Amino acid sequence: MVHPLLSAEEGWKHPSSDPMDAFSLSTLYMIKYAATRREAMREISSEKTQADLESAQVSLKEREEELNSTKDALSAEKQRCKKLREEKQAM
Repeated sequence: MVHPLLSAEEGWKHPSSDPMDAFSLSTLYMIKYAATRREAMREISSEKTQADLESAQVSLKEREEELNSTKDALSAEKQRCKKLREEKQAM
């Protein structure tokens, strides 16, 4: 049976019959493992980045709402001060 990571080469022998083939097979396993791990890490990183982006968007929206309420409060305070100033000048 030919290992799925190896191409169907003529003269392929079972790894136990040739130490070099055993080395090649273990090397192929390491390469496949590293590639799979890199791909998994990219997916995790992508998911984490997406979650961070969504969290940042929620945080930004909350800050915008907070700034708008602060702006409204400052505007109301400005109107109150203006009204008091006008009342003081009228006296």
